[in-house]
Amino acid sequence: MEYNQRREFMVDLLNRIGFKVHFKPQGAVFVFAELPETCAMSDVEYVVKLIRVAGVAAVPGCGFFHTREKLSRKESSQSISGPLSRPKSIERCEGFHTLKDYRDRYIRFAYCKSKATLMAAAEKLDKYNGSLILHDI
Repeated sequence: MEYNQRREFMVDLLNRIGFKVHFKPQGAVFVFAELPETCAMSDVEYVVKLIRVAGVAAVPGCGFFHTREKLSRKESSQSISGPLSRPKSIERCEGFHTLKDYRDRYIRFAYCKSKATLMAAAEKLDKYNGSLILHDI
């Protein structure tokens, strides 16, 4: 499969199973898709379940957005050279969020894989997506 074919394949697949792809990638090998409206899970929760249930890897989108809170100088220095405590602004991306917003609703999928890998992932997403969205583990 050529780059454009892979991209079209992935965008079509995600749209068909309920994701929303707002912007078609123009040069990347990733597509950023919004979770289906019926999915109450966060991006992190969904990706963990996707890996466990379907065996398909993706990346939670929250790591690609700026946080509302800015790291304080103390938090910033701790996260680099101090104790291994996590700054509060980073906890959001690890499932400790209290308010869901657009940053919790996106997943990044790679389509720079072989045709066989993309076809296998599509089959698994088709098979498991309903149970991933509607049911707990």
